[in-house]
Parts: sequence; structure tokens; C-alpha cells
Amino acid sequence: MRITLTIETEEDEDPRQKLLEFLEVGKPVQGKGVVEWTPEDFTSFWGKLQPDARQILGVVAKQPDGCPMDAIQKALSWSGLQVAGRLSSVGHAMRQFPGRPYPYEWDARARVYKLNRPIAEWIARLASGRKAA
Repeated sequence: MRITLTIETEEDEDPRQKLLEFLEVGKPVQGKGVVEWTPEDFTSFWGKLQPDARQILGVVAKQPDGCPMDAIQKALSWSGLQVAGRLSSVGHAMRQFPGRPYPYEWDARARVYKLNRPIAEWIARLASGRKAA
């Protein structure tokens, strides 16, 4: 069997991010309940992320209600494609935490990343070397 998928993007959009949105990575499988993050589980998850992904999430945690891609690029001196690629370790780590909500949202139209408050607080604490809670 062969499946061919075409994803059309704008010139400045990352096709990998569009693919993740299409696949709805991080959303619970139909019929399965969402398992909320605990500080201990999130700390374990954080430890599985690559350092670059941690840096990106640390920047986003400073503006959790909407951190523009431009702000991340400026803070880390990376292109949008580099940011998206470096966040791939989040998807890999998520496989080890089934049913948990994805730690961030990407609003492609506004080009902003968002975090809910508890996750943002945990990331800020973990990024500074402290415990999540």
C-alpha cells in the first residue's frame, strides 16, 4: 500500500509543523482519556528533551500567552526552520507519555507558540535548574 500526502504551505511556513498539525500530534486517541501532567512526570519529560528544545521552551515560557516565532528567532539566533526542527525532540519524548496533552500550542496563522500557565511555570523553574514544583 502506498499513501501520498501533499501539504501546501505558505512560503514562510514550516511544512513539518503543518504535518504535525495535520496528524494532530499530542492529542489523545479517540476513546482514550487525557492524562494530566504531574510535576514529577513533566520533570521526567523535560529530561528527555534535547537541550535546544529546552532553550526554545524556556523562551516561550517567558511569554506563555503567545510567544511570537520572531521573538524565539531573535533570542536564539535561529531560523524558523531551525526552531521547528529543534522542537522535534518534543514529539519524540511525547511518545513516552501517552495520553498527555502536548506541552505547547502552535498558532500557525499568528505564528506564535502558547503554553498553559502551569506548564509555563514548570518550564521556567526547570530551565533555571529548580524542581517543577
